[in-house]
Amino acid sequence: MRLIVRDLTRSFEKKTLLDRISYTFEEGRIYGILGSRKSGKTAFLRCITGDLSYDDGEIILSDERGDHVPGYNDVELTFDIPILPDFMSGREFVRYYMDVHGRGDLDENEYLALAGVGADEYDELLRFYTDDVKRQLQLVINLISGPRVLLLDEPFDKADEDMDNLVEEVIDRLKENHIIIVTAPEISQINRVCTDFLYLNKGKLTSLSHENTESIRIISAEDLA
Repeated sequence: MRLIVRDLTRSFEKKTLLDRISYTFEEGRIYGILGSRKSGKTAFLRCITGDLSYDDGEIILSDERGDHVPGYNDVELTFDIPILPDFMSGREFVRYYMDVHGRGDLDENEYLALAGVGADEYDELLRFYTDDVKRQLQLVINLISGPRVLLLDEPFDKADEDMDNLVEEVIDRLKENHIIIVTAPEISQINRVCTDFLYLNKGKLTSLSHENTESIRIISAEDLA
């Protein structure tokens, strides 16, 4: 399976945010995209999901069905800010995902526990969950939906070790038969989990050589500003 991006171009307010980007992402690889906060990383991910239109180019998923535009069930984007239905309880939300996708290796309580939800909170409305728990639950449901292409927008948080460990666990569980793309402002956040590194700067997406770890560590937040 491959995700093929060809000549992707997107402008915003007369500024070229994505400038004829071409790259092929392959199954079983974990891609880290580095870039400053306003480099266009999120816009690039939203173009892949189809949530954001683009001016030119194409995005193709090549799999056992042939070459086609990625569909709703093919791609999942998890934002760094939780977006969950406040009117549902944690249990109802997980059960809904399990009903829709018809799969899951764990039962609903195990998914909730993995997300750090206390047993006494399973039936509480999501609006009463802390933002940290919402972020963790939003991440865990990817284990239920199992998207062909998983996009994680700046999931790592230096101040939340539990969240970072959960991100690594989800990636580890899904890495074999999926394409995973992770964005980050600093190399130190994704160095342990990614197999390939890319740099988005001034609209261009370029590969970063990682023949040795030292060449990767020289890239810092200041370098990406």
